[in-house]
Amino acid sequence: MAVVMVPNQLLIIPKFIMFSEFGWVNTYASIIVPELWAIMGVFLVRQFMQTIPNDMEEAAYIDGAGDFRVFFQIMLPLAKPALATVGTFAFISCWNDLFTPLIF
Repeated sequence: MAVVMVPNQLLIIPKFIMFSEFGWVNTYASIIVPELWAIMGVFLVRQFMQTIPNDMEEAAYIDGAGDFRVFFQIMLPLAKPALATVGTFAFISCWNDLFTPLIF
């Protein structure tokens, strides 16, 4: 949660140097990619995943499902509301941001 307290303007110069090394300056990737792993989104999805009962996961393992099948067919469909919320917040954040596109 301490990362949330760091303002975006403080990290703009290191991000610009990193994105210029990646070749992402003047591309949409420099605007979209950092929002995919926003700290609040990770925190929100983590908290939501902890509310899903372990019994569903254990029942799938007993039925013979592997790790990937449990994740993609049980956990991920149950997490759709949280993922939609994170996607909505990321879209609104990108839409209302003027400073980052001006720099990158």
